[in-house]
Amino acid sequence: MVAHQESAIEPGVTAHHSPLTVTECTDDPPIKIPADRALVTPGAVIQAIRQYIQTGQRPTNLSWNG
Repeated sequence: MVAHQESAIEPGVTAHHSPLTVTECTDDPPIKIPADRALVTPGAVIQAIRQYIQTGQRPTNLSWNG
């Protein structure tokens, strides 16, 4: 699996104090997201997942770059 080179942030959210460990695919090992790129709250993640499941498109509640 190739890691995605894009990222999403939630406008107005400050960086976390430590990196986040996430599982992108159960066939691959977890990846670390650097603290300065961990700019999404749990509520925004849930909303983004719901949007993606419903539409199959990139969620609109986050700002995307990359």
